Amino acid sequence: MVEFVDPAIASRKKKRRLKDSAKDSVKGLRKRDREEERQAKKDRRQLWKSVRALGSVGLKGKEKWQYKMDLIKKVGGKAPKNRKVPYKILVGMRAKERKRTQWRENDMRESGVVVGKSNSFLNLPKKKGKRRSAAADGIMRPAFGHMKGGTLFLKKSDM
Repeated sequence: MVEFVDPAIASRKKKRRLKDSAKDSVKGLRKRDREEERQAKKDRRQLWKSVRALGSVGLKGKEKWQYKMDLIKKVGGKAPKNRKVPYKILVGMRAKERKRTQWRENDMRESGVVVGKSNSFLNLPKKKGKRRSAAADGIMRPAFGHMKGGTLFLKKSDM
């Protein structure tokens, strides 16, 4: 038995096959481009790590300790606890840091170098605590007596 094939329909199917194969080749290119981009990103990351490791050779003291702790955290280790410092020494360290920053700022101002303002906690004015109102507490206070532990206490004069 001979099957009759309409030439118009056959040519349409052939064109579709050609379009599909063209799409597949474009997808292949896109996939290759994405893979190349991933590899380039990985190479940049590796380069940054090596530059950082090279720069860490000159670190000393706290900076060196912090760099080592960052490496340990990246590998999956636990973050270290904050180092304990006696309060008097901590106050002295903060005062010295304030002096250092003021000295640097004065030095920059005198030399005429234009720099941005720092957002350091050292330069911020200290806020005075405000007394919170009942609305700020989010609770209603009784008109008379006082609450303690969920119990309303009344004086004889209140009754």
